[in-house]
Amino acid sequence: MLQLFVLGIARALQITKDKTPTYNRFAIISDSKAIIDRYRAAMQPGMDLPMWKKNQRSHWVIDKTIKIPDWLINQIDFQLIGK
Repeated sequence: MLQLFVLGIARALQITKDKTPTYNRFAIISDSKAIIDRYRAAMQPGMDLPMWKKNQRSHWVIDKTIKIPDWLINQIDFQLIGK
């Protein structure tokens, strides 16, 4: 799921007072312009990012929604490669 991918990247790059980031940068590389465009759009500052959890019936539901942080897009390189 794209949302989990975005969340994982944000968490791996996030600096907090208690931990250093796992990675300094990410690269998203594809031979499909549509994929690059989709991932770039999903990581734009201020976009909604749902946080999921399982409910009592073990179904996935949105628990809350956070905003994509401003710094995230600057830590990711998007590269379209030829076929």
